[in-house]
Amino acid sequence: MAGGFKAFTKKISSRLVSYFLQGLFLFSPIALTAYSIYWVFKQIDGWLNISIPGVGSIPGSGVLLLVVIILLVGFLGSTIVFEAFWKLIDNFLYKFPLTKFLYPALKDIFGAVMGKEKKLNKPVLFRISKDSDLERIGFITESDLSKLGIGPEKVAVYAPHSYNFSGNVYIVPVENIKPLDADASEAMKFVVAGGMVKIKDTDKSIVLPVETSKQEDKKMVNEKKD
Repeated sequence: MAGGFKAFTKKISSRLVSYFLQGLFLFSPIALTAYSIYWVFKQIDGWLNISIPGVGSIPGSGVLLLVVIILLVGFLGSTIVFEAFWKLIDNFLYKFPLTKFLYPALKDIFGAVMGKEKKLNKPVLFRISKDSDLERIGFITESDLSKLGIGPEKVAVYAPHSYNFSGNVYIVPVENIKPLDADASEAMKFVVAGGMVKIKDTDKSIVLPVETSKQEDKKMVNEKKD
């Protein structure tokens, strides 16, 4: 009798632990995502929050104001008059001692990720050492390094870190590089998540421009090898 009760409680405990872990697995990503959005929302809202005398602060007004400002800048940026004005600001920030190092770097980063000439769209598999079997996933960011005094036999490859917003840039011989037949966003997600995500099958008709870019990358690597 005692042995049967002990087996029963053990079975129940095991099942409860299993349910808890399953719940934790399902709930944690949702909770962390929701908290991250809430934290960002709260921070931005706190910076630009609009307060009306006698009424107090209006929740969400700071985020709304930021969205309006970004939309306004984006609209004005497409006009010829504002484009000339923006170039003056751009040149000033490039030359001003306090901003000439930070501003160009941030501008290039945003341009590489969200600009018209995206640079993180060429996933490759590369080896730092020719004699090593250890390989990393990276993205070709620059194939012409002549301005740095580096010959055409090498290219710049950016390798992002897992669970971080940083990475390393390697100058790699083209013979140590193999273009990846994969969507750039899936490759980036795979690396950032430490390889613990499922790689989705992508509809070929949707990724046709990406595949064209991959064919060009393969051609570029093969030409440099020759």
